[in-house]
Amino acid sequence: MILQIENLVVKPLTYDELPYVKEIRDQSLEHLETQVSYTLQQTQQWFKDSTPEWYSIYLETEFIGYIRTSDSNKVSKSIYIGMDLHVQYRGYGYADRIYREFLKWLVDCGYVHVLLRVQVRNYRAYNLYRKLGFIPVGILQDFVMTSQENLLDVILMQKKI
Repeated sequence: MILQIENLVVKPLTYDELPYVKEIRDQSLEHLETQVSYTLQQTQQWFKDSTPEWYSIYLETEFIGYIRTSDSNKVSKSIYIGMDLHVQYRGYGYADRIYREFLKWLVDCGYVHVLLRVQVRNYRAYNLYRKLGFIPVGILQDFVMTSQENLLDVILMQKKI
């Protein structure tokens, strides 16, 4: 699978791109469920152990982020998704364009329900997901422990595609 969205390209992530994943993940720690900086070796192991898939995002020739999917269920036709973009590429509408095309591709793959989780304090991402048509379907209380050992709630969101 390769998605071409104007000057953006989404394609299967390769092992060689994992140093970029680690860098972008480290920039996003405050918004992640596991707020721990992984070593490159731990990132590589996570990639090898993860199912179903990861995708790299390029702006022309620059690696700017990644999408990961998880908990694919062929019976319920549901899948979890998440995206992280490099901080210097946030706020330009890239996430909106990428999600819209990626969701169309998931429909082509036979999925009907897409789920994601977002921290209650991540207003920017929450607003993007609402704009994309995701609706809140639940709260996972005390789901994330911050680096300061505070517990945060996470909003579970779903979109029927």
